[in-house]
Amino acid sequence: MNILLGNPFPQDYDTDEYGEIKYDDLGNPILLEEENNFEDLLGPGECILPAELQSDGKGVALNDCANNKLRLYTAPPPNVWTLKGSYPMVCCPAGRVSGQKVDLPTCDPDYDYDDDGVTLLPGVYCEYDDDAEGVEGIVTNSNFIQNGFGDDSHVYKKNCGIGSKCVPKSQCGADDFSTDLPPVSCGFDETTGEDTFCCTFADPSSVGVDQTQPPIFPIEGSNPRPCIDHTTHCARWATDHPDSCNPGNLGYSFMREACQKSCERCGDKGCVDEYEKCPQWSRAGHCTGNSDFMFFHCRESCGACGFKSPSNEELQTVGGKQYTDVSASNYMCGENKRLEEAITTFIDYQEKGDEGLCTNVPISDRFSLTAAHCLEEGADRFRPNNDTREAAFRRGTEFEEKIGIKREWIHPWRISKKTQQPAYYDIVVQELERRVIFDYEKFGDSPVCLGEIGKDGISGQIGVSEGFGKDERNRDGNIQQTNVTLLSNEECYEKLNNIMKTNVQGYNNRIKIQQAVYNGITDQLICTSGLIVEKCRKGRCRKFFSGPCPGDSGGPLFLENYTENGDVTGRTVIGIVSGGVGCGNNPDKKPNYPKWWARVSWFNEWIKCTTEKASIYSFSHKNVERECDACCSADPSPAECSHTGLFIEKVASPPKSCDENDLQTKGSGCFGEPDPQLKSNECS
Repeated sequence: MNILLGNPFPQDYDTDEYGEIKYDDLGNPILLEEENNFEDLLGPGECILPAELQSDGKGVALNDCANNKLRLYTAPPPNVWTLKGSYPMVCCPAGRVSGQKVDLPTCDPDYDYDDDGVTLLPGVYCEYDDDAEGVEGIVTNSNFIQNGFGDDSHVYKKNCGIGSKCVPKSQCGADDFSTDLPPVSCGFDETTGEDTFCCTFADPSSVGVDQTQPPIFPIEGSNPRPCIDHTTHCARWATDHPDSCNPGNLGYSFMREACQKSCERCGDKGCVDEYEKCPQWSRAGHCTGNSDFMFFHCRESCGACGFKSPSNEELQTVGGKQYTDVSASNYMCGENKRLEEAITTFIDYQEKGDEGLCTNVPISDRFSLTAAHCLEEGADRFRPNNDTREAAFRRGTEFEEKIGIKREWIHPWRISKKTQQPAYYDIVVQELERRVIFDYEKFGDSPVCLGEIGKDGISGQIGVSEGFGKDERNRDGNIQQTNVTLLSNEECYEKLNNIMKTNVQGYNNRIKIQQAVYNGITDQLICTSGLIVEKCRKGRCRKFFSGPCPGDSGGPLFLENYTENGDVTGRTVIGIVSGGVGCGNNPDKKPNYPKWWARVSWFNEWIKCTTEKASIYSFSHKNVERECDACCSADPSPAECSHTGLFIEKVASPPKSCDENDLQTKGSGCFGEPDPQLKSNECS
């Protein structure tokens, strides 16, 4: 007699007057809106654990769940929490665990739980097994409650769209695997374990399509790399519970994905793609968008195993050029073929909701940088079990590739912020789900070099701003590049202060500026000023100041050189876009506001430490934080106490308000006193 995790609540679909399911324009069944959405009861990333553990559950990558917590699973979990492009996630205790036995409610159909004050969580049901024994150990898979709430759990089975039906893969036709879209997985046969797909060209008499591909990254000549387990606990689970590798067992849904080596799911094929189109599908982003199918059947292209896998710690070296270890002397960075031949490697992603577009920059084959505020905006709406940030490389070329973001590290001092979107510590290291393949001769690109202290430019030097944000015609989504002028921090302050005190538009924007740089232009920031640019179209010309715009947040500020034939050399990222006021302002109507960036050289050691430790698969997210926050996060950047014009003003009653004439006649009377509660203690 066991208490088991129930399947997720069945999804109800909207129907017409004849009881037929309604479909949207893309052929997907339309869900019926529920009055009570259980997912809304959980915060982002939360999942359900037994109350006896006295710990909240958190959905994390399997290698991020500590060993002492995974040991609580004396048998395999009943399911992955969610499946990503190259790795499974699991519901892991978020707090400390005591390791004591858990008393479970009796699973008796005649037992009145309510009268005894015992309530089974939604999604938990009782199943009777003639061979069941008493509960032993700590927590078994039969009582480990992790995903009983609606959409909070991973679900294989889906209704197929119009024109296709769910059949065993052996009954799918060859044409089902030769289109630009891979089939959708609709589960597996609970008796044989054979995968089932939504196929359009299904043929019950088919003997199956075998397109098993040769390895893309072979070893020892032409041999494929082995399939892998995503945790060392797989061997224990497979040994102690061998039936968990067989269909019909409660742990099979988990083991078939997370423990492919121990369960020998790949047979003698190894880590290869099952279908010819897999490389194309993976580049198009289907590893993330259709992970149920891609994770196993395109396992090499998606990095679920093999050379691209996040568990693979090999260095990527091509033609003597190394693209993985940013600290190594032979690291290849900052080299790009001339513009007309160059294939840009900069990344962009569009988050769901109102957060909009942000830009990232790759610093190796596995890591990129972006701005922290890109993650903070909409963080309460981002749900890791349903959402994945996605990066696009080599955009607009035949080699364009979309890759999900696996893990992210925000700089530890970011937690000290006093306002909603400050400029300080506005930087993130992102780990990709799978590595990017570089080959300078083929692709003509390389990651960018990291800025270093003393090598990040001087006042008056021209830098290059790049991003996917809005252009002068208010369009975004295409890579834009423009030149800007570097400012010293003192010049930056003087320009901002002067604009706020002498220009009515600057005066009206002062609160926004003060909210962002309330401690002054500190040494962790770098500033730029726009150049006047004139562009003409159809006989009409307009002037504007160059610089980053909305959508460029997280994008790079480069210093670079050029060879005689126009190739880029020494491309170094010295700043990450944090913020500023205005975009493409008309020089005749609006001031040239300086823009502020996170100074990469100030974060250099922390970035290198984070990428080094995160490359070690056994290092959890928390362990990377502990190692690098302690050694390399530096002391907090001291406030610039002389930059008093940027200190946040104390709210006056009535609020201060001045027009252009008042600014000239009243001067300081138009400004409030610094708010003592928001003023840095260093400047008291």
